[in-house]
Amino acid sequence: MEHLRRRVQKPFSREDFVTFYFLRPLSIYLSLGIVRFTSISANQITYFMALLAFAAPVAVFFAPTLSGVIWTGTILYHIIFMLDMVDGEVARLRGTVSKKGEIVDATLWFLLPTLYGVYSIRILDHLHYDALKIVIVMVLVSSVMTFLLQKLYPPKKLLSKYIPGKLTLGGRAAYMLRYMLSQAGIYIVAPLWYLLGLPKELLIAYWLVTLPLYFFYAMMRLGTVLRDADSKEVSNSEQ
Repeated sequence: MEHLRRRVQKPFSREDFVTFYFLRPLSIYLSLGIVRFTSISANQITYFMALLAFAAPVAVFFAPTLSGVIWTGTILYHIIFMLDMVDGEVARLRGTVSKKGEIVDATLWFLLPTLYGVYSIRILDHLHYDALKIVIVMVLVSSVMTFLLQKLYPPKKLLSKYIPGKLTLGGRAAYMLRYMLSQAGIYIVAPLWYLLGLPKELLIAYWLVTLPLYFFYAMMRLGTVLRDADSKEVSNSEQ
């Protein structure tokens, strides 16, 4: 199984902590089951994932209670993320990787930030805390705009050279920290906060720490994209 995982899954250095240690070990069995016992194609999984990603923000928005918002968003996010892994694994197992599937798969770059925004804003609604809503919208807009530029002018990796890629204790701790500070971390932090009955100030503090980081990282990516674009234009003009 380890050999198969190395063949069809991304290496540790290209994954986040939760994906590599918790989701990928499960997704490989689901992918094998689909390949061996069904005729479901990778593209069909991708289409279903995209449909679910469109529906998830709507479901979270109309969840009537705080617990409904938290659990609906958390469960749907991890299902979507699992499907995102399975479609690629099934495609590689069957040798059916396609450009069409990659294009549909790219919709997650827009839909998951939307889910994050709706999830966060609806939680803030129930906490009667409106001050962070505009910041969340600004962060999401900057993230999406930077993604568009990044697709036009692919930049160099920003964080990979700072995060250890080996399976050392320090590397694992760094990847765990990176995950908890990413937008995906809210789907771990919010359920734990709710289950433990912690004061709302702690969850607000989490947003106060992470939202500036998201905006700063988006601006770093934007700067890298623009610098790379300038260097390519200079290189082309010299030729």
